[in-house]
Amino acid sequence: MPRAVIYVRVSTSDQVDNYSLETQESECSKFCDREGLVIDRIFREEGESAKTVNRTELQEMLRYLTSNAKKREITHVVVYRVDRLAREVGGHHTIKTTLSKLNVTLLSVMERFDETPTGKLTENLMAVLAQFDNDLRSQRTRDGMKAALSHGRWVWQAPYGYRNGSKSEPSLIPDPVEAPIVREIFRRAASGEPKDSIRLWAASQGLITSTGRPLALSQIHRIVTNCIYIGQIKVSSSDSIHIGDFESLIDPEIFRMANHSITKGGARAKPRALDDPDFPLRRNVRCGPCDWPLTASWSTGRHGVRYGYYHCRNKECRATKVRKADMEAAFEEWLNRVSIPQAFFEALAKVVPEIVKQAQASREAERAHVRASLDELEVREKKLMDSYLDGVGISEDTLKRHLRSIEEARIELQESMATLQLGDFNLDATIAKAQRIFTDLKSSWNRLEAIQRQQFLRVLIPDGIRYENGTVGTAETLAAIRGILDFEDSKTRVALPAGFEPASPP
Repeated sequence: MPRAVIYVRVSTSDQVDNYSLETQESECSKFCDREGLVIDRIFREEGESAKTVNRTELQEMLRYLTSNAKKREITHVVVYRVDRLAREVGGHHTIKTTLSKLNVTLLSVMERFDETPTGKLTENLMAVLAQFDNDLRSQRTRDGMKAALSHGRWVWQAPYGYRNGSKSEPSLIPDPVEAPIVREIFRRAASGEPKDSIRLWAASQGLITSTGRPLALSQIHRIVTNCIYIGQIKVSSSDSIHIGDFESLIDPEIFRMANHSITKGGARAKPRALDDPDFPLRRNVRCGPCDWPLTASWSTGRHGVRYGYYHCRNKECRATKVRKADMEAAFEEWLNRVSIPQAFFEALAKVVPEIVKQAQASREAERAHVRASLDELEVREKKLMDSYLDGVGISEDTLKRHLRSIEEARIELQESMATLQLGDFNLDATIAKAQRIFTDLKSSWNRLEAIQRQQFLRVLIPDGIRYENGTVGTAETLAAIRGILDFEDSKTRVALPAGFEPASPP
């Protein structure tokens, strides 16, 4: 009989605790029984994200299959859902390529697909939806951080002098050991003491790095110039400042004096912007002969006219130097070549609804699981209170400890529920926006602002694109396109680039 290995994964420790792994394993085992597959081995990935293929058990599974698939007649890998294997399109197809070389087929319990063109399309759309879902979750996290910042909550690891507060406390709490040392650092800096002397003194007081060494000069500089210590949060990406919900450590006048002293009163040079709006393809286009990322700059002619050039920065090559207008025109020609024919989206509108229906049903099952867990917490809380009030041996301290644990678990489940609410979206509107973007990539590119162009390029050509002999192109099929292949109609073969968030405006 053919044999299979099972791969199950959860990304957080709370999922490990709530038996999600056991649920996946049970359903995968039942699936193997129905399909007549003998289970050879089960790989359990506990608490690792699917954003990368460098996962412990995944790599162990691939090594195991490389060594044993042929001699043990292992023909399949079974997963509960495609997103258990990968939540990023490129990663999914990297894994699939490896399995294909071993003549091993991927099967999913919750999604059915085969090796027909329609089956391949279904599988690859599920990989796209997994990435889309992951991107939505990431956006939710970013939006949550922005909301917290707007209310003055610090959302990162506490800086020296503070510790992170719990959800019911201010976001930062002065550390009883480090806070006095930080205050003295500012006092010494304000008095004009050199940074090297300050860092050695701080080390003598126990303020050292995680490796046990004195702080670097740059770390002392960052401490003294960080407005967090006067109760302000500065968001570098927007230069906005929010008043923190926490206690300041330093008097504003001491902070001003320390800053003036440590920077010698001079303005520090701003670093050169890497994402120059004048040269949107800089670092994204590579030199054909040497494969180095191209840089770009303006040159001034003898009559004072400025000319923009993209050029190779490899001193041993210098083979590429091309005018800005010519490079960007070649890139737009390439965008026209890889735009998606209308026929694909006509077919997509027929195939996707059932896939989305399956994904939404699965998400509703996850919501039901979270709701059941919340109900269970309510029952546990009531039993604890009843036992305490009945005087059956639960002390007040024990009660408080358990109630605190229940409340923390409730907050985590409520946050999970909030994230799960993001899974439903307007399918027709999503396909319409994807169609508007992908059928005319050149026009989409020309509508974008500078910062949006960088996001566009990171998704479309994450590994860059090469320029040689007057044209731009990729050495192999784009990672954004690879995998959603072999879709055919009567006249043409078409493919959909994945990895964008089509619900967002271009």
